[in-house]
Amino acid sequence: MKLKILPFMLLVLSFLYLKTSYVFAEEIIVEKGAVETVYDWSSQKCEAKRDLPDAVAKAFIDDQGNVQIIAADTTGRRNIGPNLDDIQHSCAVIMSSHNNPDPRAYDDYEWLMSPYTLDGKNIFALVHTEYHGWEAGRTCNATTNRNFNCWWNSINLATSTNSGATYTHLDFPNQNVANTPIDYNPDNTSGHIGYFEPSSIIKKDNYYYSIVYAHNPPDSRRPCLMRTSNLTNPASWYFWKNGNFNTPARGGTCDTLNGRPPHTSLGYNAYLEKYIAEECYPENGCTYATSTDLLNWSPRKSLLQSRELDVYAYGGLLQPGDPTRNFEQSGRSPWFYFTACANNCSVIDFDLKRVRLRFSKPEDVGKYQILDLQMNEKKGGKTLDSSFYGSNGSLSGASFHEEGTINYLNFSGAAKIEVSHQPNLNASGKLTIEVKVRTTVNPSKGNFASIIRKESTVEKRNYGLYITNGGKLHFSVGGTGSVSTKSINDGQWHLITVIYDDETKKAGYFIDNQPDIAVTHTKTLAETANSANVFIGDQGFIGDIDFLTIFNYNKRSFSEFTASTYCKAETFTINSSGADHVIGGNVKFSFNVSAPEGQKLTELYVKAAPLNNLPSNAVANMLPVVSPSTAYLGCSGQDSCQITNQSWQIPDNANIRAVLGQPMKVWLVVKTDTGGSCSDKGTEGLIPCWCGTKEITINASSNQSGTLNFQVKFQSISAQKPNQTIGLTLKQAGVEKYRFNNLAVTGGATGIYSGSVTGISPGTYDVFVKGWAHLQKKFTGVNIVTGANSQNWSAVTLPAGDFNDDNKLNVTDFALILAKYTDLSVPVTAQNAIFDVDLSNDINISDIALALNNYTQLEVSGEF
Repeated sequence: MKLKILPFMLLVLSFLYLKTSYVFAEEIIVEKGAVETVYDWSSQKCEAKRDLPDAVAKAFIDDQGNVQIIAADTTGRRNIGPNLDDIQHSCAVIMSSHNNPDPRAYDDYEWLMSPYTLDGKNIFALVHTEYHGWEAGRTCNATTNRNFNCWWNSINLATSTNSGATYTHLDFPNQNVANTPIDYNPDNTSGHIGYFEPSSIIKKDNYYYSIVYAHNPPDSRRPCLMRTSNLTNPASWYFWKNGNFNTPARGGTCDTLNGRPPHTSLGYNAYLEKYIAEECYPENGCTYATSTDLLNWSPRKSLLQSRELDVYAYGGLLQPGDPTRNFEQSGRSPWFYFTACANNCSVIDFDLKRVRLRFSKPEDVGKYQILDLQMNEKKGGKTLDSSFYGSNGSLSGASFHEEGTINYLNFSGAAKIEVSHQPNLNASGKLTIEVKVRTTVNPSKGNFASIIRKESTVEKRNYGLYITNGGKLHFSVGGTGSVSTKSINDGQWHLITVIYDDETKKAGYFIDNQPDIAVTHTKTLAETANSANVFIGDQGFIGDIDFLTIFNYNKRSFSEFTASTYCKAETFTINSSGADHVIGGNVKFSFNVSAPEGQKLTELYVKAAPLNNLPSNAVANMLPVVSPSTAYLGCSGQDSCQITNQSWQIPDNANIRAVLGQPMKVWLVVKTDTGGSCSDKGTEGLIPCWCGTKEITINASSNQSGTLNFQVKFQSISAQKPNQTIGLTLKQAGVEKYRFNNLAVTGGATGIYSGSVTGISPGTYDVFVKGWAHLQKKFTGVNIVTGANSQNWSAVTLPAGDFNDDNKLNVTDFALILAKYTDLSVPVTAQNAIFDVDLSNDINISDIALALNNYTQLEVSGEF
C-alpha cells in the first residue's frame, strides 16, 4: 500500500476500490483558501528515502498541552507543538516495524494510524499492519501482481504511557484488533486481503468507532464500521453485521456501510451537524460524505479533484479551535490535510500539505465569520482563528486555563490579544459580535475596559465593545455608542451578543440569549473602516474570555426586541371594518397602554405603512379625529393610557396611495420620558417606539380607479394546472406605485394564467410580472383607465429557475434545486413545491433541465 517511487499499491487500491461511478451531490458549496506546507520532506526528513507522510494526518493534545500530529511511515515519527500552526517535525522514533515473517503474528510492517487519548498521557492507537509475502525468505507463488496478491493485512492496537513519546503493543498475536478469517495463501489471485487503513477514532455515546476498509473474498471490497467500549482491550472491537455489533473483529467479517463512504478519516462536523468521512486517492481526488448515524451515508462529494494542488493521498480534516482533545469535531472552516507529490510522483518527494476549506449551505452563502477565536489551545503565544481567514491572535500576558469542559483565556488588566489587520476584519453593512465573558471589573468613571476594539481613531472606530463603570456593556461605532441596561460584572459566565445594522444604524444587545435593548446610533460600519489591528481584552480588562466570534451578518433579529419590554399594550383592536377602510374614512381603535416601571408616557400616535414593503419611505400618520395628534386626551405624563373606540382618519397621502387595495400595517406608537430616539421608518418590533401592530386593507373608491385583467404564460406550462400566486408591480417613471404580492392567478386549459387587480388610479404604467419560480418580465406603456382594462401578455413566456426569488438565475438556484433532487422523482410537498417548475407534481430531471435551458451565462437577470 505504501509510498514508493512508483506507489503501485495505492494506485491499485484506487483502481479497484474506487472504480465506482459515484454520484456527487453538490448541494454543499466548498470554497478553497490558503494552501500551506506542514512538512517538507526534502528539507525536514530524518532519513533518506523514508520518513514520508504515509498516512492520514491525525492529531491529539497531550497532557503537556502540546498538539501532536501523526502521519507516520513504517518507522513512526510525530510532529509536535503548542497548536496546529506551530508544530515541528521530530526525528525521535515513536514506533518501529518488527518485520516478523509469520503472517499470523500480525507483526510485519506497521503504520501508526489512529491515536486516541482520554487524558493526554495514555494513548491508544490503531495500527495498519501489512504482511509482505513477496519479500525474500517468504513464499509467494504469484507470477503477476506479486506485490498485490501476496499482500495480507490486519489492524493492531499500540499504546503509549508516556504522552506519545513511544508506542508498544502486546506480544503477538494478542495485539491484534481485526484480522481476516482467510489465511495467507501464497497462491492467492484475488488481490490484497484483510482489513486496512482504520479511520480516526471518534466517541459516540459510550462507544468508540472507526471505519476500516475490508476485503475478504469472495465478498466485495467495502467500508465497514467497528466499535469498542474498552480502548485498552484489542479483542473488544466488534463489526457491524446483520444489524448489530455482535461480530468480533478478530476473525470476523462485516457488512458494507450504506453509501460506501470514504474510510480513512472520520469526525463530526458541527456546522453541517453530521458525521463526516474523507479520503484521497490519485484517481478520484479527495471526497467526503456525511451521515447522521455512522451507518447510512450520503453520496460522495468532491473536495479536491485528481492531482489538484498535487494531491496524492491521505486526506483528513483538522479544525483550529476544536474543543475536543482528539480533534473529533470540525466546523465550517477546517484545514484539510493531505499528502502531495510533484511531477506525478516520479521521484520520492512527498510533502504533508493543508488547504483551508469553507463549507456553505446554499442559504449561508455570503454569511460568514470574519474572526472566530475559540481559545481552546492549552499553551503557546497565540490563539488560532477558526474562520476561513486565519487571522490568528498573538497573546501578550493572557494565559490559557481549563475549568471542566471550558478552555479560556485569562486577562490580568495589562494583557491583550492582538490580531493583525486584514481587510476582512472590517465590518460593513451588518455585524454580530458574540463573546462569552466572565468578569468582576468595575472601571473607574469615564474609563471603559475593552472586550474588543478595532479603531485607528475614535472617529474611525469600526466596532468596539467595552465594559463601563457599573459593569454594563458599551458598544460603539465611529465614536458614538450605547449602553446595555443590565450589568455583567457579577463573576459569572455571560454569553453576550451584539448586532448592528448600517441601514437603521441600530445596535441590539442580547445577554445570556435574552434581548436587552436596541438603540439607534449615528454612524455606519461602512464609513468607519480602518487599517488598525484588532485588540481583545485590553485597556484594563480583568476577567476571562471563553471565545469571541465576529460575523458579517445579524445572527439575531431586531424583531426579538418585543415592545412589551418597553411598553405594554394590553389591547390594540380595530373596531371598524369594510367600507370604513377607504381614503378619508375613519377607523376606530381601542387600546390600553402602560409605560414601563418608573417611566411616563410622552407621545402616543398611530402610523401606517405598506405591509409588503417594511420598512419603507411610504409611512404616513393616521390622523386622530380629535386633536392634538400627540399626547392627546391627557395621556402625556401618565403611567398608562386607555382609549376606547377612538376614531382615526385614513389619510389621502401621496406616500401611501401606491398601495391602495393592499394590506397596510398600522402601528400604535408610544414614547416615554426615557425612550430615546424613534424613527418613523423603524422596523416592526424595534423598541421603545412600537407598542402594538394590526393589519387593515385600505380600499380605493370605485369611481376613481381602474381594474386590470391580464393573461400571462409561464415556461413549460401548456395544459391546465393548479392555480398559483405571483407578484405584480406597477411603476410610473421608475417609481413604484402599486405592488401586489401573493396575487392569485387561475390556470386555463392551454396553460395560460389569468389574474386581476383593482384600485389602480388612471394613468400609464410599466407592469412587472414575477412568477413563483420565474424571472421577472416587464411590460411597458400599459394604459389604465377608469373601469375595466385588459392585457394579454401570453405571447411572452416567463423563464423558470429563480428559486430564491432574487430575480437572478445563477449557481445558487441550482444548488437549491439539487439539494431537493434526492431521487429520480421526488414527491412535491408544501416545502419543496417551488422546485416543481412544470407543475407535474414531482421534482425530476425535467425541472432541472428547464432551468438549465435558461442558464446562458454565469448569471442571468430578470427585467427591472
